[in-house]
Amino acid sequence: MTQADFETRINTMDLSLFDAVLSGTGEEDRRALLGLQKVVRDLWSDYTYLEIGSHLGGSLQTYLMDPRCLQIYSIDKRPDAQPDERGMSFPYPHNSTDRMLTLLRDVAPDQMDKIVCFDADASEIDPGEIQDAPKLCFVDGEHTNRAVVSDFEFCVQVCDPNALIVFHDANIVAGGIQTILDTLQKQGIRHTAAHIGGVVFAIGLGDIELVDKGVMEQAAPMSKEEACGATWVLEPDPISLAAQMREVMDNPEQARRKGQEGRAYVHEHLTWASAAEKVQDRLRGLQGKPIRREISIDSPTSLMGPGAKDSSGPEVVDKRLSVFLLPSGNIPAAEATSALERFTDVSVQQVDVQAGFAAAFHVFLGSISSPYVALVRDDVIVTDGWFERLVSHLETDSKVAMVGPCLPVGSKGQQVKARYKSKKKELQKFARKFAGQDGTVDVQEVSSACVVIRSDVLEALGGFEAGFQTRAFLDDFARRIRQAGLKVACARDVFVHCEDLAVLEGEAREKRAIERLETGDGHRAGGEAEAAIACYREALEAKEDYLEATLILSAVLLEEDRGSEAVDAFALLVARYPDSSRLQNYLGRCLYQAGETDRGKACLEKAIALDPNFAEAYSNLGVLLWETGELDGALKQMNRAAELAPDNPDVVYNIGMIYAQFGQAKEAATVLERYLTISPDDLHAKVYLAVLMLENEREGEGIAQLEQVLEIDPDHSEALQVVADLQAAVEGASPEEGM
Repeated sequence: MTQADFETRINTMDLSLFDAVLSGTGEEDRRALLGLQKVVRDLWSDYTYLEIGSHLGGSLQTYLMDPRCLQIYSIDKRPDAQPDERGMSFPYPHNSTDRMLTLLRDVAPDQMDKIVCFDADASEIDPGEIQDAPKLCFVDGEHTNRAVVSDFEFCVQVCDPNALIVFHDANIVAGGIQTILDTLQKQGIRHTAAHIGGVVFAIGLGDIELVDKGVMEQAAPMSKEEACGATWVLEPDPISLAAQMREVMDNPEQARRKGQEGRAYVHEHLTWASAAEKVQDRLRGLQGKPIRREISIDSPTSLMGPGAKDSSGPEVVDKRLSVFLLPSGNIPAAEATSALERFTDVSVQQVDVQAGFAAAFHVFLGSISSPYVALVRDDVIVTDGWFERLVSHLETDSKVAMVGPCLPVGSKGQQVKARYKSKKKELQKFARKFAGQDGTVDVQEVSSACVVIRSDVLEALGGFEAGFQTRAFLDDFARRIRQAGLKVACARDVFVHCEDLAVLEGEAREKRAIERLETGDGHRAGGEAEAAIACYREALEAKEDYLEATLILSAVLLEEDRGSEAVDAFALLVARYPDSSRLQNYLGRCLYQAGETDRGKACLEKAIALDPNFAEAYSNLGVLLWETGELDGALKQMNRAAELAPDNPDVVYNIGMIYAQFGQAKEAATVLERYLTISPDDLHAKVYLAVLMLENEREGEGIAQLEQVLEIDPDHSEALQVVADLQAAVEGASPEEGM
């Protein structure tokens, strides 16, 4: 094809340009895509094109033929099957880059060198590998809201500041596109957007004004009637459809099982009542919003109406938040579920708390990748913007680690008394009044009905204490947050609704244990050891398996030289959890400090046997062996601890001290130098290192270490003593020795 031929065909919107390679686009989609390609050509003399999800290359072919398209980036992980927002997984057999390139080679063999392929997810690609900033990006990869947001974020990193980012199958991933538009609007990024035609949606960044430039008229003029029209009916993908049919034929039993599961789902969820509920929600969302989908800079688009979203599939859009539903003990109200679906565009997981609230949540702890975690009771009716505003408080104040909304019930600082005529209409109206208030108020605890927590704090504090069986686990976590110097807050601009739940006996006991532990900590800080011990014992009377109360009680008893009592404090926990390496480690340390060396050694060895990667247990065993004179064994255990925790300053320091006790001053100095890279402010270690250097003919370095210490602390007794010893040695030397 000559350049003149191509110019004629694209200017006349010749859809046969897509005929060479099979494409999963419909006629309206192709007209929209050609219109957008024309816009890019009109704006720039040449350009770069990037596509995510190329499959066979059907949507690449028009750019391959275009002589003004100088570079094509094709990104496709090439999976055998793709997840879909509708809950299905679509197979893509023989999905390979070689297959795509073979098909495209027949289209324009002399242009193949301008294609650069990446067989990876866009999130796995270094943006620096995209050397020429694309003017047009096309997102047609995994059809899930989460993937669309991720792909858009990648495109924004690599594209020109003035660029078009285009989405296919926008009807399926409308929730993801809505999140993108909301984010752009919130961040004040100049943009326009429009439904171009078929299931193609475009966002113009910077100076590209889709509405004002007339893209809608060039690409696919929309009906002026206020109706959705046929353009938003899902276009079938013949390739995927054929593959699905083959899958059914080859696996009849699997197909039968899926059919039975689908039938059960329909019977359970697709009732007339739930359908009517969703219709009412959708109508309310569309009130006052024209159905024509377009945008100008001053008027952000909404694919589904204000405050609503498409709830046809699992929502995994907003990567900032993971939501976990906790059971209320009551049958969840229909309006609560409906509100959560409408106003939460995130992944929601049910939590089974039969084994205890805290233990149940630990199942998910390792898999959380979002920076914020929400725990929501399954009967709570959330309101428009609830999680956006809660998260904004965590982002605004780094000291706030956990935040909750205002509630009609709950603890002091959170409670707001209110009455509603309707839990769906009046509640939203009431909540909008709160949205105008500013800031947060510090509270001692937050209601378990609704709370958002920073994931980094959750990880740093080791999660929730697994022994809590009731909702009191959040009270304990709030205590630990405050203990770490962070804050628990109530957001004054967020309001949600929940019913009051009675505090059962088990929860009351656990709450009393927390209160007694905090009171004991206050006495301990004031030097009142006996009062503190009494409070800790009361905490354990209320909750026998309260690990932290046990640990603190044992520590105070050891400080008071009551070693046997410290050991006794662990008896119940160890009997209940005999295979806990953590408990064996603590008990071993207590036994050793109480003078029962053999029993302490046995416990530490058992802790290591239960968990061969438990660095602290190796370190404690090393200290025990060191202080009983078994230096070889101590060094072996300390070295193993250092392998597992190379940056633990105590381990590194102890290894240096053991080398020094062996008389290996050179090795000891080397280890102490390593220690001071971890703990550079330890003046005692600097002085000891200076002594070791002086003993190893490193006088200049040793004196420099002493000078550093005395510059920081001119009255440092150890450094002054070493200097005095040096002076005495020099003054006492004979003339021959001094020469």
